Amino acid sequence: MAELHVSQLDQFVEAVNARNGELRHPDVASRFLPIDLTFDTKVDQSLSPYSAEYFEQQLALYREIAGRELNQHEGELHPIDRDALLASANPLGLNDARATSEHVRALATMLSLCALPRQPRVLDMGAGHGLSSELFAFSDCKVHAIDIDPGLGAVSRERAAIRNLDLVRSEMNYDDVDVLEDDHYDAAFFFQSLHHCLKPWELIATLKKKLKAGGVIAFAGEPVQAIWWRNWGLRLDEESLFVARSLGWFESGWSHDFIRDCFARCGMTLAFFSGGVLGGEIAVATMDDGRRAEIAQQATAIGLSPVRPNGFNLPESRFHSLAGHRSDVLGQRGFRQTDGREGALLYGPYIDLNAGTYEFNFSGRCKAGSATSGASIEIDVVSDRGTTTHWKEALPADQFVDGKLLVRRIQLATPVSGVEIRAVVTGALDWEVTLPFIEQVA
Repeated sequence: MAELHVSQLDQFVEAVNARNGELRHPDVASRFLPIDLTFDTKVDQSLSPYSAEYFEQQLALYREIAGRELNQHEGELHPIDRDALLASANPLGLNDARATSEHVRALATMLSLCALPRQPRVLDMGAGHGLSSELFAFSDCKVHAIDIDPGLGAVSRERAAIRNLDLVRSEMNYDDVDVLEDDHYDAAFFFQSLHHCLKPWELIATLKKKLKAGGVIAFAGEPVQAIWWRNWGLRLDEESLFVARSLGWFESGWSHDFIRDCFARCGMTLAFFSGGVLGGEIAVATMDDGRRAEIAQQATAIGLSPVRPNGFNLPESRFHSLAGHRSDVLGQRGFRQTDGREGALLYGPYIDLNAGTYEFNFSGRCKAGSATSGASIEIDVVSDRGTTTHWKEALPADQFVDGKLLVRRIQLATPVSGVEIRAVVTGALDWEVTLPFIEQVA
């Protein structure tokens, strides 16, 4: 893992731009990835995450990383090609069926999960290019889209008029939504947008007033994790660092416990379900017990499952490979061995864990007939840059011919930093492993 000081971020940005924005180009990866960012700002995680002092520390860290003062009205706008976006079949202007269909699927799943009444009034928060707005309107919702970007707003309104969609769009920041009518909306949706909010607990309190009785707030495609911060803070992965430094975007994230508490402070219960983007989560909050039961019933009907509350569904970018390439593996995302290479097929995610008992699981498979004599997979859990080993086990390849789910537990007596799971393969030509799931069980 490459240690990189904030003062070197411009070199990282220049390297990415030299490769047409390809963050994981081999030339970029060999110099910078995965990034272990060091910085000078002091952030005290013992402070209340809701306190002004903690917020100011995160804001100071933003200034250090972005190299500028925070100004979302100028720093979170998109360059656009109006004519191309108007002519495009989809609002994103993408010619990528896999990516577009996955976004559409996750959005449609979130909408279906919420079991809204006929012709519901919905807020599309941080609507961006308007993919979510158009899908909601296509599905018979009366949509009020909110976004800070005037250029994208103009294009979205033009596209809606051409398609005769029931869609209104307002240019405003999250801080401005208090002007909206109270008790008016059946739902407020976020899709890859809530993490741009500076103080989500305040926005949730405001949105609660805008909802009708039984209304819901739901989100998908959000970075719910505890990789860098116990509660919330700026994300320090390579993509977030790139857009913060080059564009000035505010890229935060929160733990499951913290974002649940943000809703609980407002009297709302937040539940997580499967079905999100690329195997991620969909979250739905409401104050109404009857609506909670209805949503749970709808989840079962459409094949979704509640997500374990103490687990870490970590982004794919936190895991890496020296012996393989990213692929769909056993119905999940993971790594497949490349050209019989031996070595680390999987390593990551470099997270900090508190004292406790943790269970991790992932699946592996070695194609029948591909293993040589003595072929094996060695799995270990280490921390502190690999200097401390918490668990280690070597297993023969023949145990994985039909696929094998591996479940193990480790106990941490004290908090540890930089926890890494590694799977090293030897003597085989066709290994594959899924990304691990980590859960605190005690």
